[in-house]
Amino acid sequence: MSRQTQTELKIVPELDGVRGVAILLVLAFHFGHVLPHSGRVLFGLGWAGVDLFFVLSGYLITRILWSTRENPSYFVSFYGRRILRIFPVAFAFLAAYFWIALPLAHHFGYDLDRNGSDQLWYWAYLANWHYGLHGSLTHLWSLSIEEQFYLIWPGVVFATSHRNLQRLCILLVVLPLSFRFLLMGVFHYSTLTQGMTICRTEALALGSLIALSRGIRALPWLAVPSAVGVIAIDAAFGAQGRIMGIYGLTLVALACAGFVQGVVKRAGNASVSSRLLRSAWLRRFGKYSYAIYVLHAPILSLAFHVNAKAPTPLRGFAIFFAGIALSYLAGWASWHFFESRILRLKRYFAYDRAGIQTKAAVATV
Repeated sequence: MSRQTQTELKIVPELDGVRGVAILLVLAFHFGHVLPHSGRVLFGLGWAGVDLFFVLSGYLITRILWSTRENPSYFVSFYGRRILRIFPVAFAFLAAYFWIALPLAHHFGYDLDRNGSDQLWYWAYLANWHYGLHGSLTHLWSLSIEEQFYLIWPGVVFATSHRNLQRLCILLVVLPLSFRFLLMGVFHYSTLTQGMTICRTEALALGSLIALSRGIRALPWLAVPSAVGVIAIDAAFGAQGRIMGIYGLTLVALACAGFVQGVVKRAGNASVSSRLLRSAWLRRFGKYSYAIYVLHAPILSLAFHVNAKAPTPLRGFAIFFAGIALSYLAGWASWHFFESRILRLKRYFAYDRAGIQTKAAVATV
């Protein structure tokens, strides 16, 4: 295998740490709602962790797809491996929720306003189009966007030249801002805009662009000013306002993309940030992040229920840390007793080594 292909496919340990950062941001944001006002303000921008996941997905998936696009098993291997990674946890969770937990809740007089009639949206990975309608499991909107990306992007990468793929990524960065401006700024329609796929492609596209361009010099420099811009918008207009909904999401995507590219460029060095991202505890959060994200919803509901009985600042902080710890334990258990066993089947969807070597030989001519 050529040096070029090895570089494209090499593992970057720090990216597991980035996943850890992303899931901790999301957990802090969600469980932060049980904290007093100062705590909620502190973690109020934790929702940006979802955009960090989007950038990571765009980068890693596009890197894999571009490196294996000449492989005879390109489509079968990619979709087989993605199905094994994504479907089992999500479908087991949906089955447990809609077929066991919800009927039991109804039996004991709870959640009577939820009847499971919207479950098809979740099984079909279309929850993001249902997100603004206040469905039962709104946190799954982001997984739906990623799954739609996984469904379409392999064919796009396979059929598109390198230069045109870069141009398409740039277009997919610009279009969401345009759509959100029209929907929220001109037509004042914001019910579904934060979940609609066409309004949320910039983070995925920026991650893909990093994978294709081997470094965009401006992105790391844009990370800090973009983050400052998001904080300023949040302070002036609020996280749920139209300004954040239109422009803030693009700034968040730029900040996350700059962060990811900076991590990739500095991977393996002795800097404090790189060592932190390589730390075992943060990488473990990253390793279990998918199941943590899927499974933390019922723990969050329990946290709200417990906190509502006698809310106090001390009780809120105790519930906050307990909720994050329980979410981690759920992800740990899912990985060791369920996911890791299923993922052994990935050996049946390995990329053909000869195909990769052929691509490498062509690439070095």
